[in-house]
Amino acid sequence: PDPNPDPNPDPNPNPNPTTMRAAAAALGLIAWAAAAAAQSDYSVSGSLSLKDGTPVPGVKVSLNGGEFTTQSRIDGKFTFWDLAPGVYLLDVLSGEHHFSQAKVTVRESGTGDHWDAYEYVFPGAEGKRSYLALEAHAPLKFFEVRQPLSFRHLLKNPMLLIAIVMVGAITFMPKMMGDMDKEQMKEMQEEMAKAQDPGQVFGQLFGMGGGNDDDDD
Repeated sequence: PDPNPDPNPDPNPNPNPTTMRAAAAALGLIAWAAAAAAQSDYSVSGSLSLKDGTPVPGVKVSLNGGEFTTQSRIDGKFTFWDLAPGVYLLDVLSGEHHFSQAKVTVRESGTGDHWDAYEYVFPGAEGKRSYLALEAHAPLKFFEVRQPLSFRHLLKNPMLLIAIVMVGAITFMPKMMGDMDKEQMKEMQEEMAKAQDPGQVFGQLFGMGGGNDDDDD
């Protein structure tokens, strides 16, 4: 034991230098990780509306085909959180209205806005600078509206026209035949008999002869 102990010892003796360096390194690593996390914590906001300014709520909005998704709120606005710097393709997944696509570029923090966007009415169209205040271009129509039944549309139906002709023939043909004399009736029967023979019909059409073989003698 020390023969001359200090009556007032220091309650906080000098720490080990190695311990101090390790603690400083740990604090620096924590600060670097926090700064890196803060740099990747970016957000992008926009809104959906109709041409008259009416907000469009409850519509799903996606980045890069569903890598990030969000939904428009009651006021039509939407926000993507925790985005890293990069380029994103924004799609509005509405089943009722057609909205533009947008290409969003998120930059590392610095002067000015940390993101900008270009809007495309359809893929391949010319882009224009956008603040993602997206307006619906037109309502989507997946099915053609069925026309109401009318007499004019019935007359355009070919099956109905054929049925009218057949009914007319059945109705007026007996009367026409009743007014014919016997010679006309006989000629008509002969023509109908020829029409029932496909060979004679094609022969008359293509000039292959329609008479009997005895006519050549």
